[in-house]
Amino acid sequence: MDILIADRDVVLLDTMKRYFSRIGHCVETAACGIDCLEILESWHPDVLVLDDELLWGGSHGVLQEMRKAADLHQIPVVMISDLDKWENGEAFPPLAGCFSKPFRLQSLHDQICSLQTSARTHN
Repeated sequence: MDILIADRDVVLLDTMKRYFSRIGHCVETAACGIDCLEILESWHPDVLVLDDELLWGGSHGVLQEMRKAADLHQIPVVMISDLDKWENGEAFPPLAGCFSKPFRLQSLHDQICSLQTSARTHN
């Protein structure tokens, strides 16, 4: 599975990249909103893991640009944030999941795998 992880915490970003790569996923990372959007211009991952407080454009900026591009709003987004903030459904593309820091990497992996399973059953 192709995963783009965008997080302002470079230590956590590196930890997540090593974890998901080690278990067989293709992982790209971005430490700011601008880098995230640049990667999305040329590579469409199966899922985007997005830090709510991403620097330079933030998660809102990334989501706004994804909303404008027909080929990007199909990408499921798993938000790393305060759960209460995103449960009201204001995000578009719709969020496929939401995690509060700190979280277990295995729980995030389980959520990502459930997206892959869901996509196969709908195709």
